[in-house]
Amino acid sequence: MPIQLTWLNRLGLCCIAILLMSSHLGIKSVKNHPLDQYLDTCMQENPGTTSERHCIESLIPQWKAQLLRYYLLLGGDQNHRLKTAQNAWETYATAQAQYFEQKYDLQGTMYALFLADARLQLVRRRALQLESDYDFLKEHH
Repeated sequence: MPIQLTWLNRLGLCCIAILLMSSHLGIKSVKNHPLDQYLDTCMQENPGTTSERHCIESLIPQWKAQLLRYYLLLGGDQNHRLKTAQNAWETYATAQAQYFEQKYDLQGTMYALFLADARLQLVRRRALQLESDYDFLKEHH
């Protein structure tokens, strides 16, 4: 008799498979990035939604600098395909940020915190993707 898997079990199995394959795909797990450590420390030392929002917002320019650093290391504007992808990402990021503003346009300081985190995560993910791309190419060339 075959085993019946619920959608939740299937989802879990897919997540495990992705984690197992990620090292082969050049995707690295980021657990202790210095900027993430800084954010954790800042939020622990400055509890409260407004203070935590300031911690998050202070990191957005630093993640943007990381993004630019790896964009340039990957060839920047001289890498036509990267430039095309980056331009598309910037269009997406602008639209997504506008959506986040609409989504979190609610009363209460926690929604401003959620908005700041959503903006941070958007830039953080792109920066980490470019860093992962750079590390992959460095390892395989």
